Amino acid sequence: EDYLNLLNERPYLKITEWSVNDITCSPEELGLSGSPTKVKNIESVVFQAKESKVLEPTDEAIDAMMKELIINGKKSFENFGAYISERKISLPKKKSITESPPFSNLTYDFSGINGEIYWENRELEYSFDIAEFTTDEMEVEKTKLTDWLLNVHDADIYDPYIGDYHYHGSFDSISWEEDFGAGTLTAVFSVYPYKIANEAKVVTVETVSGKKYTDYELTFENNSSHRIMPVIESTGEYNIVFGGLSYSVGVGTYEDTFYLFPGNNTLKITGSGKMTISFVEELF
Repeated sequence: EDYLNLLNERPYLKITEWSVNDITCSPEELGLSGSPTKVKNIESVVFQAKESKVLEPTDEAIDAMMKELIINGKKSFENFGAYISERKISLPKKKSITESPPFSNLTYDFSGINGEIYWENRELEYSFDIAEFTTDEMEVEKTKLTDWLLNVHDADIYDPYIGDYHYHGSFDSISWEEDFGAGTLTAVFSVYPYKIANEAKVVTVETVSGKKYTDYELTFENNSSHRIMPVIESTGEYNIVFGGLSYSVGVGTYEDTFYLFPGNNTLKITGSGKMTISFVEELF
């Protein structure tokens, strides 16, 4: 009965049905003969995920996936109420050094003459959705977010979405699109070509009771996309043999010794005291 009353109050809800008998039309113009449909091709499409993350069912894991940037101690959502609606993380371009001799079709590439390829800065592009109740309120939030982003210079840029790594760079440009009380602010950053591990890998060698290591083999893995120079801190006298070369390490800190290459690196160590070898991994 309620439905009938509603139908009487709102007659536009009633759908009138028409059949062949209600229209003037030749039967040949109806049905299959009047509107034939033929299947030209059937294609099976399988969607493949480009990336995935497995989260533990904890509040901490969910917080870690919050779609916000963290720069200079401030967070885009927690401090400015702006969610990341889209992110574009480009790959860096190679720094090419080439020469083409005259009267020749050859081109020589000297980009890796020092044993490694070097890269230009990469671009990070983040779009933030801003939606407030009034245009004035939205403008206030937009200004706060813009002021924060414009002052990003030579800073660490953390995006929890990429895990235990961060980028380092500066603000480059900004754009704004607005549509009926909602807006999207897009910021572009120019950053170091590699993403940088949040924590350093540390290997410690220490002797006890005045004993001395002799040709002690130490192997550890560098997961970086390129070679990395470690920082060595020592409280004693050590000799390190690596890659066919010998390095003397005394008491102090050394930041310019040898490179650790991607993969396993084995050092032969002789000496006594405490020595730490630390390095920060960098990946594309």
